[in-house]
Amino acid sequence: MITTLIRYFNLTFLTLLILVMLSFGLAYFFPGDPIINLMGTNKLDSQPFLMLSSQQTNIFMQFWYYVQALLAGEWGVSFATGKPLYQDIMRLLPATLELSIYAVTIALILG
Repeated sequence: MITTLIRYFNLTFLTLLILVMLSFGLAYFFPGDPIINLMGTNKLDSQPFLMLSSQQTNIFMQFWYYVQALLAGEWGVSFATGKPLYQDIMRLLPATLELSIYAVTIALILG
């Protein structure tokens, strides 16, 4: 029983680590400077972004800062609404959970 729980915990941790690494790498898959790409098409003040660009460290330190920000709840701003992403997720989470409960209920009834 304990070994099964440990195995599932390890698989969950490995899956989350791979997802975090893939989401971090998305900024580097697109051509051009990642900082300029993250600015988007909005008319933002470019000074903070240029400061970030000049302070670039190696990719491992950038990944470490990315993980720290994720764990601290600093998930950035939504491109669609311009609000913090955490607020958008919390606004849409109840509807998502409701839909998933309906789907599981129908799946259990139909077999």
